[in-house]
Order: sequence, then C-alpha cells, then structure tokens
Amino acid sequence: MNAYLGSVVSDADAVPGASIAVQTYGDFLNFNPHLHAITTDGCFLDDGSFKVAPGFVLEDLEEIFQYEVLKMLKKEGKINDAAFENMLSWRHSSFNVYIGDRIYPSDKTGLGNLARYTIQA
Repeated sequence: MNAYLGSVVSDADAVPGASIAVQTYGDFLNFNPHLHAITTDGCFLDDGSFKVAPGFVLEDLEEIFQYEVLKMLKKEGKINDAAFENMLSWRHSSFNVYIGDRIYPSDKTGLGNLARYTIQA
C-alpha cells in the first residue's frame, strides 16, 4: 500500500495510514487466513497536510498484494522460485482486494461500522 499510494500521490515523503487486522476464519468458521484493512485514500505529507490519491485501480492492488505476499513467503523459505513463478501465473489466484465506498471523517456511523467489522475476530 505504501508503494502504491506513494506512486499515485507522487511525493517521496508521502506516508499513507492503515490499520490491519489478521483474520483466520471464514463464514463457516473454517480456516481461511485473510486480512481486513482500513486505509487512507491518500498520504500524509511532512507539512501535516493530506493529499488524496486520484483513485485506486483494483487490479493493480490485487497484483501488488499477491506479489508482496509471495515475495515474503519466498524470503521465509516457504516457497521456492518455481512455486513463486507458478503462483504468479494462476488465472484465479485467490488474492482479492475489496475497495468499499469512501468513508469521511465526519461519518461517525460509517467509521464505527467499519471498525467493528475489521476487529470482529
């Protein structure tokens, strides 16, 4: 997210905000590891201002997320180069990103609902 937002905001010192919770179960209480994340739609600058990103491209975020997870697994010795390349080529990788509607700071109900969903584990 840092690299993606930094590139669309185009400021070397730009820093995004995020809160991420690890979830380990699915709807049927089955093992389904995934992340819930609340992220800013832009970056904070050194002068204290906030610069909104022009927009997210869902496919780009999914590709970045898949690549970074696989890179981490390779670094940890959990997969090798062949598995890394093979998994990058999968048509349906199961790496999904959902982008919901923007929630503004003044929307206390929306923020509360999102926070409760994120920490439901």
